[in-house]
Amino acid sequence: MNFKILSIVGILILFTLLSRFRALARQSREAAPERISLYENGADRKLPDCPGKPNCVSSQARVDDAVHFIAPLQYPGASSRSEAHAQLLKHLSTHAGMTVMDEGKPGEDHIRTEFRSLIFGFIDDLEFHLPAAERVIHVRSASRVGHSDLGANRKRVEAIRAALAVLNSP
Repeated sequence: MNFKILSIVGILILFTLLSRFRALARQSREAAPERISLYENGADRKLPDCPGKPNCVSSQARVDDAVHFIAPLQYPGASSRSEAHAQLLKHLSTHAGMTVMDEGKPGEDHIRTEFRSLIFGFIDDLEFHLPAAERVIHVRSASRVGHSDLGANRKRVEAIRAALAVLNSP
């Protein structure tokens, strides 16, 4: 008798959690990206700041912000910004769930992608900025909904960093 009650309660809890995740995933797909794309910051163009939630990382966050800061990516063995842009686009096209929304033109400094998770279909926005004055690729990866992403955005950026390092090695 007790096992039956516990089983029913467990199934109800599981059903409730799955329903909540499905609702969040639907909200993620329907929501417009929040503060997407470069904006003018004085003379510089900059990626948007991360919101006050831990589901975003950015190489343009304050270095002392351990929750949001992530180091910028290095050019993948490219001698020019346009080559780095092309190599980054080529690499991004190999990621399952990744859709390039705006690749810019060769020599431009911005790439915008969306990443859809395989299980529930949550959408995260991933942007890259290749400033002319620096030999780095600034990156911002943010979840559209929810509070925590359990480190998914940081892991995604680090996986891209590792792949670009392989391109950079002799």
